[in-house]
Amino acid sequence: MKSNVAILAVLMILLITMIMSTNIFTFVSAQSPFQFVMGTDSYVPGEASMPQKGTTFNDPSFHTSIVRITDKSDGYSGAGIENEYARADAENSDGTCVILRGNDGEWYLYDAVTFQMKKHFTDIVHDVEPEPRWDASNPKMFYYLYRTELRSYNTDTDASTTIHDFKAEFPSAAYISTGSEGDASLDRRFWSFMVEDSDYSVTSVIVFDKTSNSIVGQKNSFPDSLNWVSMDMSGRHCVIGYDTHVAQVFSRDFSIGRDLPVGANGHMDVALTSDGSDVMVYQNTATDWIAMADLNTGV
Repeated sequence: MKSNVAILAVLMILLITMIMSTNIFTFVSAQSPFQFVMGTDSYVPGEASMPQKGTTFNDPSFHTSIVRITDKSDGYSGAGIENEYARADAENSDGTCVILRGNDGEWYLYDAVTFQMKKHFTDIVHDVEPEPRWDASNPKMFYYLYRTELRSYNTDTDASTTIHDFKAEFPSAAYISTGSEGDASLDRRFWSFMVEDSDYSVTSVIVFDKTSNSIVGQKNSFPDSLNWVSMDMSGRHCVIGYDTHVAQVFSRDFSIGRDLPVGANGHMDVALTSDGSDVMVYQNTATDWIAMADLNTGV
């Protein structure tokens, strides 16, 4: 799984959001040698017909190589198919597979080399989104949510294993979720979840350490209705996104917390700077600029 830097996070959020509206799934890759297009110039999308599946073409403005990998003839059941969300990495650790979501809530595994559908997952969905997240190093394994359980899935054997059932700590819980916008730390050790009752009301936000198989942080009071939760890439911080309040960042045990800057309400994603600092890159709703805040300081 590729490490992100701040500028890549912004570019991919904007680009994938545009791609998702087409009801097909395309790969975008940087050719080598490659120079990012920087600056504040506006670019008008070019006119292009629907590309054929498996045909590679170059974006005229940003010079990336793009290939369409899905087609309705593949057999997915919904009207269209796409990556789950711009903030979730559809690609496994060695780039050989992608996991995609049909518009009707069904999930599929695609070969990223041949572009053939390999699997229709029939047993990972129950009541809420499974939010599949690939393992950091094992290209055959992803994690997903099933009611109150964090599970793993082996794509070779179709074996599903329960890693932890949070019903033990929260008997009245019905579901765990990130709101489909969250992710674990890059190494997949630390996870943050909203614990929800049967009415989908959030009762707690927790941080789970997969290595120690224990909850290492819990928060039960909030300034606004919750929209999503996520760990940062290092696993040092939990970030909570709200409906109207600015996002907040906390240490993973919730002993330290702060608001992100005014305007940190729009589309956003965690990233790492080139020197390894944890940051949030976001659409500043107060200025409509793309901004970045250091999660250690809030600046």
